[in-house]
Formats: sequence, C-alpha cells, structure tokens
Amino acid sequence: MTEKTRKSKVVLLIGMHRSGTSMLMAGLNSCGLEVGENLMGAGKGNPKGHWEDMDFVSLNNKVLSVLGLEWNSLGTIDEALWAKAEFEGLILEGRELINSRLEEFASVFSFKDPRTIRVLPFWLKVAETAEFELEFIFSFRNPVDVCRSLGKRNQAPYMLSQLLWLHHNLDYLEKLLDGRKNVTFVDFFDFCKSPEQELTRLSKALNLDANAEQILKFSEEFYDPALVSYLADPYSISANESILSICFDTYRIFRLLARDRKPENNWLNVVQSWKVAAPLLAQQFKVLNSIHQNQLSKK
Repeated sequence: MTEKTRKSKVVLLIGMHRSGTSMLMAGLNSCGLEVGENLMGAGKGNPKGHWEDMDFVSLNNKVLSVLGLEWNSLGTIDEALWAKAEFEGLILEGRELINSRLEEFASVFSFKDPRTIRVLPFWLKVAETAEFELEFIFSFRNPVDVCRSLGKRNQAPYMLSQLLWLHHNLDYLEKLLDGRKNVTFVDFFDFCKSPEQELTRLSKALNLDANAEQILKFSEEFYDPALVSYLADPYSISANESILSICFDTYRIFRLLARDRKPENNWLNVVQSWKVAAPLLAQQFKVLNSIHQNQLSKK
C-alpha cells in the first residue's frame, strides 16, 4: 500500500433506523466528507436520498444472513457466531471494498447504513489488520420519535420499535467506549434545531476543511425541517408512560456523551442491565404479540 493509503481514514456513521443518519450524512458530505457515488436513491421515507453506498448495504445484508437475522430481528448476537468460517471471505470482501474506495478518494471516506451498528464486530474485524484508521459518528434519536417513525413507515408495534432501538444503541456500546476509539455522539434533535452548530462541531471532530459558507448553504438550501415528522423535546420522554425505563436511561446517557460529559459508569450499568433483560423482553414481546394476532384473527 502507498503511504497515502496508510494514513487514510474511514468514518463510520452509525445509528438506528429513523435516527437521522441520512440527513446527517448529507450534511457531512457538504462539509467535504466523501461518500462516493454508488448511493441508494430517494424514497418515500427519505425524499432527499438515503446516502447509503449500495455495496456496503449489500455486504451488511450478507453478514446478517450468515447470522440468520434480518434488520428487525430481536435478540442479542452470540459472540461465538462471529467466528463462523463464512465470515473469512466476507471480511476480505469488506477490506477490499474499503480499499477500493480509498484508492478512489485518497485520504478520507465514509459510509453509513443503519445495519452497520448491528454488525459492528464484523467491521471491527475488517479493520483489525487493515492500514486505515476507523472513526465513528454515532447518531441517536429520542426513542419516542423513532417508535413513531417506524410505526408510520413499517407499521411496527411500539414495543418492537423500542426493543430494536435498544439493540442498535446498546448491544456494542462497550466496544465503542473502550477508550481506544474516536467516537463523536450527536443527537438528531440538536442537529435539527441547529444544523450549522452541529455540523461545525462534527467537522472539527473529523478534521474536515469545512467553511462557514458550505455549512450555511446546507442549512439554508438542503436541510428542510418540514421533512422531520417527529421532533419531541428531549425532556418529554420522562413523561411518556409507554417508554421503557431503560430507553429513558440510555437516551439520557447519550445526551451527556453528545456534550462530552462523561456519565461516569452509569452507561456500564445500563449495558449490563440490557444484557440480562434483552432475551426476557424479546420473549415477552413474542408471547404478547402472538396473543394479539390470535385476537385479531378471531374478529
């Protein structure tokens, strides 16, 4: 590899579905973060584009398939599954895919796909022996808004959406906050309220050569607050009786992380609680959903 490639950086924009990753990636692209041209087009849920490289989406789907999962599957992933022989070829494919993008765009490349955070160990494995640096932008959103948005787009039950939100946000938080990774958190609520301020902060964190004119242009010409269907005040979550307490605790901790305020070891306690609760909550949802579907069939 060339010296240039050795100093290359790959930015993973990670976050749960319906957490603003598309809008955020568009903003970062306007600041000079290269995302390539093989992008998923616009759709009903994302009229200004998904900003997802189709090759990475395809690879993430292959990884999920090896695990026997889909994007909306419940259940934590057994660590032993990551040692499956099928991953050897996929890891090579991931490394070659990233290297091809770095050859094209030189020093910095980024991709985003909501599935990435669910299969994070795979991408960490890809990077283990590669000659590029990994950095992370973690986009999160109030679980109340995510549940409403998934309900509108996928007709997803409120409880299912909460459990998926927890899986995407907590399953691999320990790996991200191990002290060896550069992770910048951003609340989609803050981004929507002040895109200029948040893009300026993120650009500095990524050492992008963005200027105020580029950021202002995105804020005035691309960002459209009318496209954001739900934007609940962060403090309103505490009064929502439909939200699990662990969702509230997680969101509060993420809000602190987005302000570079260390939440002490509270986040570890929440992660440990989730590891215990996840299989129990998944089973409970399965039983209750089955009862509900039986009742509907009898009507």
